[in-house]
Amino acid sequence: MNIKPIEELLEGLQWLFGIQNYDRSIVLKDKDEEREDEYCYAEIYFGEKYQEIELTIYPHFFKKTIEEQRKIILHELCHSITIPNKDAGYKLLDGVLVTKRELDFINERETSQVENILDGLLRGRLKYALKAYQEYGKKTKRKSK
Repeated sequence: MNIKPIEELLEGLQWLFGIQNYDRSIVLKDKDEEREDEYCYAEIYFGEKYQEIELTIYPHFFKKTIEEQRKIILHELCHSITIPNKDAGYKLLDGVLVTKRELDFINERETSQVENILDGLLRGRLKYALKAYQEYGKKTKRKSK
């Protein structure tokens, strides 16, 4: 399986999500993971502490159309915005105190990230991301010198 298009898409979208300085790796699994009547096509791990990302791709991912693959990757990257909220919920379930102030901070941070992404897209300032998204999966012919 060719992961170069995935790497290029991640490279093109990294500034949207503020993950341009994160170490990135892509893991190809040889077996799909079943989850409650659905297959998991991809999943992402974000390690904020050491700024690392691991994108895991499952075999069914490559059976999807290019458009579906792009959306799957975009979905996984969106987790970089929502993970702090989910983590706060897990802490609460484990009996760890999460204050209203912390939750308000997490909410404002997530909202600001979404706002900045949408603002950049609507003002036409994120042409690199638009190009990367449109180019994903296209075969490019390179002229040899």
